[in-house]
Amino acid sequence: MKTQKQTVLEAVIDLHNKETPASRTTIAKLTGIKQTAVDECLKRLADDELIYRLCSGVYAPVVQHPPQRTIYKTMLPDGTVKLDIGDDVLTLTPKEARTLGGLMYAEAVEFGSLALSHRLLEQENAFHNRLKKLEKEIARQNKPVQEELL
Repeated sequence: MKTQKQTVLEAVIDLHNKETPASRTTIAKLTGIKQTAVDECLKRLADDELIYRLCSGVYAPVVQHPPQRTIYKTMLPDGTVKLDIGDDVLTLTPKEARTLGGLMYAEAVEFGSLALSHRLLEQENAFHNRLKKLEKEIARQNKPVQEELL
């Protein structure tokens, strides 16, 4: 017997695979689960890092890959490159290594962009939290003044 959480996760994955937004409303209609229960399942799935929020009320599954293998690169004096990826070893000629580098260029750029994006999101989140704290403090300090005016 599937739990509601499993059913909601499967709905998010199915909708994502069909390139359809996985909104709270759509999931509730698709699964027949009440929207309040869907909301709770989505929260728990996000907490478990099985899904992530694309925008308010719309979710996507987190892609699950096998654990990353250790990668080593060794350059030999003659220009030959050895790549050790887990238990696999690739021996590349200098030309093959350059070709592979060119093929991996997009991933290198993406890596840099993702690192920058993560850092910006962390800073945005910290700024948002500080702003909320300041707004609460201002509201708390203004409350006695407003009461005196009444």
